[in-house]
Amino acid sequence: MTLKGFFQNPIRGFYHLLRIPTWVIGGILFVSGFLIYQYSLSLYDLSVVKPLSNLSLIVCFFWGFQILKEHIIKREIIGITAMVAGVILTSLFASGKESDFNQNNMIIFSIIFIFVALLFISVTFIKRNSKIDEFFLTLVSGILFSLGALFNNAIYVYGRNVFGDEISLEFFLFNPFLYFLVISYFFAFFIGQVAYARGRMVIVGPILSLLTVGLPVLGAVFIFNESLIILFEGALLFPLSFLKIIGIILILSGILVIYPQIKEIQEPETIQ
Repeated sequence: MTLKGFFQNPIRGFYHLLRIPTWVIGGILFVSGFLIYQYSLSLYDLSVVKPLSNLSLIVCFFWGFQILKEHIIKREIIGITAMVAGVILTSLFASGKESDFNQNNMIIFSIIFIFVALLFISVTFIKRNSKIDEFFLTLVSGILFSLGALFNNAIYVYGRNVFGDEISLEFFLFNPFLYFLVISYFFAFFIGQVAYARGRMVIVGPILSLLTVGLPVLGAVFIFNESLIILFEGALLFPLSFLKIIGIILILSGILVIYPQIKEIQEPETIQ
């Protein structure tokens, strides 16, 4: 199933997916995890919840390498290790205090990364091969999931500012960020499905999971005024004060290390 084919006939596309048992089980687990994530996000800051929720990359790596027998080279192991270390560092001293909200910065941040996502999508249409699809479709899905995480956090921060602390139906239905969340997650999910279909889980899973940590952390700083510099009793302590910055650099470096050595996926031979 291609992304183009799905949107040409969404009803048929959904019916096709519902006939796949593993997809149905995965969907149920995804929804269950999403509801728990919502509860956590309503209580704690994005910089605390998001890095911890993406520890699923360890499961993706194990499943793809050990169970699906997908191949992986040393360079890719180094890249994935760097990204895992980055996630640990960005969440090690995450603050749990309430965040501020800058709507103008939210608009600027969203426009920039939507433009980047459209640029990457254009690349996949111009250069059609498995290597390009595996990498760029994963990045697009990761960007849209990241924007969704920021919209998701904005639901609670904006909602409390407008409707108060009590969570109600009105809190969600009259909250514009709920609809931004639905749109971004919808496209992110199905583009991610195509990335998994065209690529390897040991590459798509970690990049997707870790990209959705790095960008929300940057957005938390730019939009919700969370600090990347950690102060210990009001003082800078090297290198502990800069662990979040080091972590983000490791995440981006890991992605760059993985990409140059990704080999084009070979189509399986037909046995006569």
